[in-house]
Amino acid sequence: MNISLAALVILSCYLQINQVQSQYGSCYGGQPVCGINGRTYRNECVARRRGITIACRRRCPCRSDCICTAEYQPVCGGNGQTYSNSCMARCAGTTIACRRRCPCRSDCICTEEYQPVCGENGQTYSNSCKARCAGVRVQCPWRCPCFVIGK
Repeated sequence: MNISLAALVILSCYLQINQVQSQYGSCYGGQPVCGINGRTYRNECVARRRGITIACRRRCPCRSDCICTAEYQPVCGGNGQTYSNSCMARCAGTTIACRRRCPCRSDCICTEEYQPVCGENGQTYSNSCKARCAGVRVQCPWRCPCFVIGK
């Protein structure tokens, strides 16, 4: 009796595993892909099952697919390189350290007062003075992200 019950449990588990493998088996492994919605998916299979068109076969963003204007408003990237504008920096996969040519000014004097603000670049600064010194405009007077009620 116990052997029959054990065999039944094992058979049930085997059938469930086979069902999961047949449903998701081809979605294991593979390389990350970037969908046209700008989201990274574990692999092409996962993206396609969700009805997402593949933009490129690597993690987002698809740098070669970035389209930026030629507008010259230099920014300093978090990697210490100057970019023509914020779009170029984002396409290079870096954050914006300040909105001017590198290096960012270090001669700015601010208090250590903690009144967090969220900059337009999506980074939280300990106060508005530190955001200004980084060359970033304040988007909202609290920690990032900025949520607008009703939108």
